[in-house]
Amino acid sequence: MCVKIQGATKMDTTQNIKPIGNADRGKAESSLAGEPKTLSSKHRAIMRRLISGITLSEIAREFEITLNRLSIVTNSELFKVEKAIMEMKINELFVDNESSKVQTDMVRRRIDDESMPSLEKVIKLRDEADSEKVQQTSAFDILDRAGYAAVEKVDTTQKVEVGDGLALAIKEACKAIKGNGDASK
Repeated sequence: MCVKIQGATKMDTTQNIKPIGNADRGKAESSLAGEPKTLSSKHRAIMRRLISGITLSEIAREFEITLNRLSIVTNSELFKVEKAIMEMKINELFVDNESSKVQTDMVRRRIDDESMPSLEKVIKLRDEADSEKVQQTSAFDILDRAGYAAVEKVDTTQKVEVGDGLALAIKEACKAIKGNGDASK
């Protein structure tokens, strides 16, 4: 049975599940004795691999069990029912994901459509700015937003004991800066 939800089809997980009762007819007693009574996390991991398309041989090697033992587990009715439920849940998640992806894709397309004119406008404003500082800041902002960020500066403030030689050197440097008339450097 299918249910229509938000333009997508979902499988009803209550349909197509057979009761476990009389399904054991025709199986060898040794197979029935080896079938799991409950499913563990290992069984569910095997289910996920089967659903993703990995072969029984590859799964048997990965879990270090014989192919015969793996076949007994995977052919058990309990395993088949649980695998069918898992597949339905995966399909539901896929449908839900696809429907939300359509909405997200519409927003992305709109952003993509608007990004080039916006970038061209920012570049035009940058190029027409009177101040070189504004042009430089704009250029850095554009690069930063494009993923080419400048290396972040690390605050390395440290206490330093100033000796007589260092104090004299700092005074001389300050005099030299003031003497050039450029105190901003």
